[in-house]
Amino acid sequence: MEERLSRRIVGHSIPEYMIEILIQDYAGTFLRMVVSRNAGVYDLSYEQNGYRRCMAQRLPSGEKFCLLELLYDINEENENHLIPAERYMLEPELIYWKDHRISRKTVRLLFYPDVKGEPFLRKWLILIEKILNPGVPEEKGLLEQMRYLLQKSNDPEKLRDLIQAARIRCEGSAEE
Repeated sequence: MEERLSRRIVGHSIPEYMIEILIQDYAGTFLRMVVSRNAGVYDLSYEQNGYRRCMAQRLPSGEKFCLLELLYDINEENENHLIPAERYMLEPELIYWKDHRISRKTVRLLFYPDVKGEPFLRKWLILIEKILNPGVPEEKGLLEQMRYLLQKSNDPEKLRDLIQAARIRCEGSAEE
């Protein structure tokens, strides 16, 4: 029998259209879920279907960089399906994967409302800081480059390009 995860939300509302998008899995970016509501209390029940929590902090550098790129792409997919980043949390413990692989088909998020409404760039940067290890040279270098870039620009695409370049460098050095 497949495990189910459950969360209860009190004092926060989720728009009806978003509940429909989430339970029908139109975006394909979140764990499949069932939502029930009673007197302003939401009960969210998630189907794991072989997905397990991804311990992103423990991944090799190249896989971390790949995951961070993918999370950027997942955010864009969510935006295309009317689920803006301000509506859901992005934390390491909310990232799930299947078969220990990082790809669009094997990574999903656990939807949990973001009551603060933080923009994607801010929560993505906080997530990056939580996942990367400054004791690993490749990861420290990326953190330093990101901080420098943020002093000049708040463009998430430039940050994504920076992460992609770090991943490519990491993959290149692994092949040597």
